[in-house]
Amino acid sequence: MSARDSFDFNTSHEATGVRVLLVEFHKLAVDDFHQRLKPLSASGLITRMDSTPLAGARWAFDAFRHCVVFIRLREQHMSADHSPVVEDFLDRLVMSRATVVPITHRRAVIDHFRSHFSRISPIYLGNSFVQDDLLHILGSCAFAKHARRKRPAASVFSELDFATA
Repeated sequence: MSARDSFDFNTSHEATGVRVLLVEFHKLAVDDFHQRLKPLSASGLITRMDSTPLAGARWAFDAFRHCVVFIRLREQHMSADHSPVVEDFLDRLVMSRATVVPITHRRAVIDHFRSHFSRISPIYLGNSFVQDDLLHILGSCAFAKHARRKRPAASVFSELDFATA
């Protein structure tokens, strides 16, 4: 673990934003996500963001205690080789208090993991989800985190208004 990662890990509980994990996002999708979050950088809405393939997802999730997990599921994850790994990770997310957002555009994938989806997330996004969806999800998670710390709701909404302006 690098010094920066160690610092992030040890101080993440003091930060005001949420920690985001992207699972199974290819490089261009990660870059797009970074671009979408640039307008939010001054708001403190995001504490850290990590991306990982499915093989390292459980370790990343356990090590950095991510608050929001976006997992990109495709047909290959339904195969006999991948499905048990995906199911194990989704079961892990069910036990956590993280917000999980599956991203897929195939109905077959949704049907295949329906029992998991019903326990971890009331929504899923298509591969080309819009910026407003992203802001709504992250803003809701940040608000929920602040509410647990008894921070006045008005200050959270003013940050979000500033971030989207």
